[in-house]
Amino acid sequence: MQKSVEGHYMKANELLEYIFEDRSHIFVFVFAHWIKSSDRFKAFAESYRNKIRKKVNEAENDEVITDVRFELEMAYLMFQNNGLLKVEYEKCGTEERNPDFTVTCETGVIFNLEVKRIRKTKLETRFEAWKKDVEKQISDVPSTLALSMHIGGDLDTSLDLPDRLKDKTSDIINYIVNTIPAAEKEIPVDGKERYPVPGFEGELELEFRKPPKKPTSDHTSYYGGSFPIFNTQLEYRKFGDAICESLGQMRPGMINVLTISTDSSTHDDFDLGKAIESLNELAAQGNDDFFIKKDFEGVDDFLEHFKRLSGVLFRGTWVGIANDSNILWCNEEADHQIPEDIGKILRRMN
Repeated sequence: MQKSVEGHYMKANELLEYIFEDRSHIFVFVFAHWIKSSDRFKAFAESYRNKIRKKVNEAENDEVITDVRFELEMAYLMFQNNGLLKVEYEKCGTEERNPDFTVTCETGVIFNLEVKRIRKTKLETRFEAWKKDVEKQISDVPSTLALSMHIGGDLDTSLDLPDRLKDKTSDIINYIVNTIPAAEKEIPVDGKERYPVPGFEGELELEFRKPPKKPTSDHTSYYGGSFPIFNTQLEYRKFGDAICESLGQMRPGMINVLTISTDSSTHDDFDLGKAIESLNELAAQGNDDFFIKKDFEGVDDFLEHFKRLSGVLFRGTWVGIANDSNILWCNEEADHQIPEDIGKILRRMN
């Protein structure tokens, strides 16, 4: 563990008090877990506490501070693997065109890692605010049931749905409350049943489930649901934008990895693959105008920067195949390839 500038080791609470001016933010509890569960991350956080403090307290809103959280989560996860000896934070300076982390491996290999977060859509944000309101209001209704809501998929939905749901919140709450007694009688233990919501047939369905074990509370629980309505089929463009925006941080002569993180259920590994395919097609077509709009001088300039990108690591809500926690796309055209041992660490880092 590194010594603090003052010449002593900072206690966890001292570090939290120093970094966070607002101790009520949920990120405080996440960060507290990180520094208490990992001595290596605590030493990292203490060493870079001024940088972290500035980023956290200058965050303009929750979206920005969540960006910081995703960035620092990568440091925490890297410290869980003994094969990664050293993680340096913005080693080349705080300028926009430098990578977030420089990582030294046990084998002596050094690579850069840049972190980008794709934010939730405005539709998702509005819907989640409405969903939390419903969850709060039904949590006091006595029952042994758990509720989930389902939107999209095979249902016929429209993009103004969040606004219409908000307008009819009282009616929907009343329908849920009035349906609970009937569902209690109709649903067997370990069974479930769906109920279309009047006025939203084909758009919103309630699913009540009766858990096999006696619940810890005698009130209605909320179990989430599925909401693929918000997938506009154009999500891959956000991945393409993230790649283009990050290529300037890729250092020549080194292994460079871009990590794309998201807590949105509308973004998945399909979008990453389609984004890369789309960028390659635009380059093959000689579409200088597109790449000039992305701050490159043209196709040749894009391709030159693209060769510095060794790979893209995707961490999302749908990821989790076989023993891998993340999707790693490796750029076969890159000047410096990702060694297999590093690739294995990145894929399973969770």
